Amino acid sequence: MSGTTLRLFFAAGLAVFTAAVACGGSTTAPSATPTPTAATPSSTLQGVLASATQSGAFTVNVQGALSSLTSGAAMPQGTLTTSGSITLSGGGGTSSLAGTLDTTTGVFTATGGDFTLTGTLKDGRVTGNYAAPGGGAGKIAGIDATKNTATSICGTYTGGEDHGIFNVEISATGQLTGIAFSNKGQSDSLSGQVTGTTLSLTTSEGVTATGTFDGSKVSGTFPGGTFTGSASGCR
Repeated sequence: MSGTTLRLFFAAGLAVFTAAVACGGSTTAPSATPTPTAATPSSTLQGVLASATQSGAFTVNVQGALSSLTSGAAMPQGTLTTSGSITLSGGGGTSSLAGTLDTTTGVFTATGGDFTLTGTLKDGRVTGNYAAPGGGAGKIAGIDATKNTATSICGTYTGGEDHGIFNVEISATGQLTGIAFSNKGQSDSLSGQVTGTTLSLTTSEGVTATGTFDGSKVSGTFPGGTFTGSASGCR
């Protein structure tokens, strides 16, 4: 085979190879991995309620982060959606709740089953009021339980001629908040701490009380009286 013929042979082969690549031999670049959608942050407020005739617990779920309200720092102005439930003691039933929370003021409302809860979240604590069917009304107290689980305790207290409802919310870190509501229609807010199994609290009237908490039950004394409660007492 002459040199000229050999060159023509290789030239023809190269042309065929080039055409084959151009008609479908190219490779396709891999598609990009979709970026995962970030989950919407949520927060949980958990607490207790009390009046002269009612006792129970509530949970309010907030569609948004409340870290700034918990720490006391300012949050951007806005309104977050809430949902949740309220459960009355003694088999009084459970009602679903829905409402909003104002991130500027920390004020939230939640309604359902003819109940209306109106409270304020500040520095991780919830305080406020509730209205019940038939015109009843009482107090609520709770905590931001988003990062720390909490236990709702419902019970009673007795002190001489005075007796009534004794309800507290205790976080996993020992933070305690609650309400004492007397048979005479008077209420006191409660705040305190649980260290180990030892409980100590002070009422808004300055009365101090001490007792124990075993994870599901509390009991103790205050000047002239005693108190007791349990997690099952809230149902």
